[in-house]
Amino acid sequence: MFAVIGLIIGLIIVGFVAVSLFDFLDSRAKITDSSIPVEAIKISISQDGPYRIKMKDLQQLGFPAENIDTSTTNLTLNGKQVPYQLNGDFISFYGQAPNSRYTKYNTYIIHFGEPGQNMDSQSFSGADNKPIRHIIQHRRLEKNLLYDGRSAANFDGDLSSLDPWYWLTIQAQQSESIDLEIDEIAEGPATLRLRMLGVTQNPDIEDDHDLDIYVNEHLVGTITWDGEKHFDDEIALNEGVLKKGKNTIRFDNSQTGATPIDVMRLDWLELEFLRPSQADEESLYFQGFEGQLNIFGYDEKPAIFEISDPAEPSLITGWQFEDGTVTLGVTPDVHGLIVGAPQYLEPDNIEALDDSALLDADNQADMLIITTEELAPALEPLLVAREAQGITAKVVPVEDIYDEFGFGQAGPEYINQFVAYTHEQWQEPAPSYLFLVGDATYDFRDYMGEAPQNGVPSPMVRVSYSGETVSDARLADIDDDGKPDLAVGRWPVDNYQDVEDLVARTLAYEQAAQASKQAIFAADSSSNEFSYLVEELLADSQMDSDNVQRLIGAEAEEFAQAWHEGAWLVTYTGHGSLDRWGKDNLLDGQSALALKTSGPPPIVVQLTCLTGFFAHPTQTSLSETMLIEAGGPVLIVAATSLTLSTSQQPFATALLRNLQDPAVIRMGDAVLEAKLQLAIDTDSDLQEISDTFGLLGDPSALILRPARSGS
Repeated sequence: MFAVIGLIIGLIIVGFVAVSLFDFLDSRAKITDSSIPVEAIKISISQDGPYRIKMKDLQQLGFPAENIDTSTTNLTLNGKQVPYQLNGDFISFYGQAPNSRYTKYNTYIIHFGEPGQNMDSQSFSGADNKPIRHIIQHRRLEKNLLYDGRSAANFDGDLSSLDPWYWLTIQAQQSESIDLEIDEIAEGPATLRLRMLGVTQNPDIEDDHDLDIYVNEHLVGTITWDGEKHFDDEIALNEGVLKKGKNTIRFDNSQTGATPIDVMRLDWLELEFLRPSQADEESLYFQGFEGQLNIFGYDEKPAIFEISDPAEPSLITGWQFEDGTVTLGVTPDVHGLIVGAPQYLEPDNIEALDDSALLDADNQADMLIITTEELAPALEPLLVAREAQGITAKVVPVEDIYDEFGFGQAGPEYINQFVAYTHEQWQEPAPSYLFLVGDATYDFRDYMGEAPQNGVPSPMVRVSYSGETVSDARLADIDDDGKPDLAVGRWPVDNYQDVEDLVARTLAYEQAAQASKQAIFAADSSSNEFSYLVEELLADSQMDSDNVQRLIGAEAEEFAQAWHEGAWLVTYTGHGSLDRWGKDNLLDGQSALALKTSGPPPIVVQLTCLTGFFAHPTQTSLSETMLIEAGGPVLIVAATSLTLSTSQQPFATALLRNLQDPAVIRMGDAVLEAKLQLAIDTDSDLQEISDTFGLLGDPSALILRPARSGS
């Protein structure tokens, strides 16, 4: 009878959790039926320029476009009013590209129900009627093909504004060329601006970089700078150097200069030159002139924006249009943009802004599971299991967080703001666990075209040996003291099946009958420091040495056999890289696929470098390989960066003690408490350990450890 009652209660719990989960997800369904009223629309753009949106496109999303005017409708960016113009069947505004590396788009929100700001008009008159026959043309050229995280080392600003992507590398004794087309050019001087990055550094030589720059085989300048840092320069080009048609810019590093090893990267370049005042396929920008500007070649009357302040543009009026020619008096302080109907840009995406309940003060959760709408349903069995254990878990689509805390913008900082909000405004007890279910990348703007389909981003932090790396721990730092305030874990996966499999495997691990008594401590034999560290860890963590198998400098086959025989814990100490352990290749991505065990999989603690770097766009880390493989470990501790063994030791000692302590029952708590013991205020290396060592696994997962003797 009691079994039947328990079954009924269990079914009620399952039904309640399932219904609440799917009701929550249904409330986030995208609105495509125009019969459903929508009060807010998200407009995503990726470049600067004038935008125009069709009223009918807004109406198809359910927005009351027929009632739009500035008394009822506003347009905002990051919560601030943006002026706009109504023009018949269109709404137009001047949009700005994002200035954060974390997002590919700036998101504007058009909202019905609150007054907005109409775009102002102003009339300009030139000081005289001197005709202006040519205008200045700006051509910025930039391709983001190469990532270099080391550029963060000498960057003083917030890493969210760093652009660590480069066009090409110019090696010592090499020359590289770039071709560009100029459709129209007028006689007169020109200017070349560029940004370079020094890759190498010779501390004994001042200005250890030197580069000859040729334009159409004219030597236009030699630039010099020092060290591993950015260098901006401006080079005046004589009349006649640039020409109509194909132009070639050559960066010549073929001659040995101040130092024989001289490697640099090109970030971007910009050309400024004169061109005839004739309409183009693109909108025309003008600035720095005084007199009468005549621009011909328009099929219909264009619009002219004044964009001295792109956030507060205005319309220029009082000019003439006749026979396809714009006649306008200007002064040097006017920053004008002439836009014909074909030159308006279209948004990258338009969608309804849906409501969520994240700001409601009656929310409560012990664990926040941040994922995407697509992956969320696969988590249902995990929610049921945690509910049965007394842990309330709330699934939060990352899209909701962006809408509520980022005004529609994407970025890890909004996840951090949301987590802080739950501690300040939600019901107690506040969340103790932060579980990220989704992949991540350092290519936030998807320059390589490999961004995960289901992504939950991780912020970048500075590190000593590679410039920057990702840190999930910073998402849980709600008081900005450099320490996580919640236990954090991640499944870096982006498909539904992988989430389903990890849910099943995690619950199976917890429900295993018993853990092996054996612990494996493997070490790289390339340096004695690693074998010494093993012995110190065993002693300091009070590990039961009778049940420890030491594999110092073991062969891959011996390690695989020990894994197969079973262990509750596997620890590796030594050299490592993204996809392998040890210089002798104790374990790599391929051999990890063959690791099998007769019992439950072990907890894996990797005291090495980079094996937990889950954010590489094109390569899979060793930890990800182990985590995804059927039968592989479901609780893995690894680093996303390069750190020293001496810095890893305090964290490792505390973690190993926690893993053996029966009072610490969940994996995330074991990792969190080990980090909180680090003296990060006095040791920057320990700050990096806290930032870069993370858990790939469910932080609320139970620790399966061997029973103590006599228990």
